[in-house]
Amino acid sequence: MFLTIFTAAIAASVIQAAPPAESKQFDFWVGEWDAVGESYNVPGKPEFTKTTATNSITRILGGQVVHEDFHSNGLNGNSVSVYTAQTKMWHQTWVDDQGAYLPFQGGMEGKKMILYLVPKRKNRMVFENIGKDAFDWNWQQLSKDGKTWLTAWHLHYTRKK
Repeated sequence: MFLTIFTAAIAASVIQAAPPAESKQFDFWVGEWDAVGESYNVPGKPEFTKTTATNSITRILGGQVVHEDFHSNGLNGNSVSVYTAQTKMWHQTWVDDQGAYLPFQGGMEGKKMILYLVPKRKNRMVFENIGKDAFDWNWQQLSKDGKTWLTAWHLHYTRKK
């Protein structure tokens, strides 16, 4: 009996807890976007392929989860992102029509949102130059010597009007 009441009390307190302020850090991303950029044939080298994309970002599940619906040159994917107070980090899971499953974690570092591919943290995505209607996104790989991040894919996002 005590265990049932205790469990119900804990569940009620979790449900009623206000979301942490950090859960709003991805609000800049919510909306409808067009993107143009370059996919580098070799990260850090000047040879690249022009790329375009569209992305629809919404909040789901009571506003606690950020959902992404991405389409670019034959690549279609979805992600879900959530901030967890327990880890004080953002967690994102990406899946796509190429069979990829990529788990990320990270958060704000200065004025950039940086999510690292886990567990090895040798790849990351960086959201930067964040404004109301535009931002830059970069997929980066750590150099072989582990000292430099090399951009493999760059997209400049603009909000659809």
